[in-house]
Amino acid sequence: MRRTTRVTPLVGIAEKPVVSPESATPMGLLSGMGFSEIGFLRFAGFFARALLRNARALCLKKALRPLLPAARRRGKLIRMSKPFAKIVTTVAIPVATPWQRRWWLFHKRILPIGSTYLGLVLAPFCFSVSGVALAVVLLYLTGLGVTVGMHRLLTHRSFSTHRWLERTLATLGALAFQGGVVDWVVVHRIHHAHADTDRDPHTPKDSFWRGHVLWLFVYDPRVAVESLKQRYVGDLLADPFMAFLNRWSIGLQALLFAILYGAGEIIGPRLGLSWAVYGVFVRVAVLHQVAFLVNSASHTWGYVSFETRDRSANCWWLALLALGEGWHNNHHAFPRSARFGCRWYEVDAGYLPIRLLQALHLAWDVVVPTPVRHDRGSGPLRRG
Repeated sequence: MRRTTRVTPLVGIAEKPVVSPESATPMGLLSGMGFSEIGFLRFAGFFARALLRNARALCLKKALRPLLPAARRRGKLIRMSKPFAKIVTTVAIPVATPWQRRWWLFHKRILPIGSTYLGLVLAPFCFSVSGVALAVVLLYLTGLGVTVGMHRLLTHRSFSTHRWLERTLATLGALAFQGGVVDWVVVHRIHHAHADTDRDPHTPKDSFWRGHVLWLFVYDPRVAVESLKQRYVGDLLADPFMAFLNRWSIGLQALLFAILYGAGEIIGPRLGLSWAVYGVFVRVAVLHQVAFLVNSASHTWGYVSFETRDRSANCWWLALLALGEGWHNNHHAFPRSARFGCRWYEVDAGYLPIRLLQALHLAWDVVVPTPVRHDRGSGPLRRG
């Protein structure tokens, strides 16, 4: 539609105004408008700074635009500075400074992983049978927190349970020390949305070690920026308890270390350090490596039972180590299924606790695939 402008003729002006040579200069015109030279320079400097700030934000618009939902592509994600926001009506993407990126990588990735493997140095000097037994028990419990709590319940909502039990499983998952609970879920939901593509956080298609561990040291705004995380984990961000677990994952490990040390000192002499080292550092290191293998090995080796759009495979030895997580092709074919093993010989140790909870009426709406669909990754699900 063509815009039309109505021009109203001026009445009562018989002659052109006289313009002096001084008022015809730019500064003279500004003075006539009420601007002084200092005021104009201040305004120009302020406007230039606003322009530069928003230019840095806008330069990432094209790169990060696919990460945004359509509803947020119209200017709701970041506030632009006021002088410039009235002129440019577009999306400004969050821009993290180099210091912010380094700090996020340090306290979210480097500090947890580095402290864990530094603590392993103490393991040979404080060995005890009770310490190893305690590590095995805690390894199983926190492993259930990962596969049953964070993965099948929080990420995929494969079953429903009471709020207190959901928070218990989430706490056990947080003690696995694989990042915060919310951060773990957002990474896994992104992985399923873009499995084995360039937007997958930990695909091993280009490098096995990238999918295994190197991806942890890459800054990802989809995980670090709260406004971008909202797209994937809005349900968890609305829960204050999940936000607490996500924020205090390091503090929970420190608390567990102190409890194990104190309990060990009460039980017997010099058991405190053994229980703390094996119950925290050794346990977390083993759990890390098993979880890293799920990201790398289960997309590299194994057999395929269902047609999927990614490289997921069923790896039997990893399924034994990871409480059923190794049946990865089955899982990618039926992401919402609480049972990862689809055949009689595919033992899923992570599904057995869910069946027990269901028998005790502590879990309901358990999602499992129909037993007749073994030829493709799309098919009806039934609730049991």
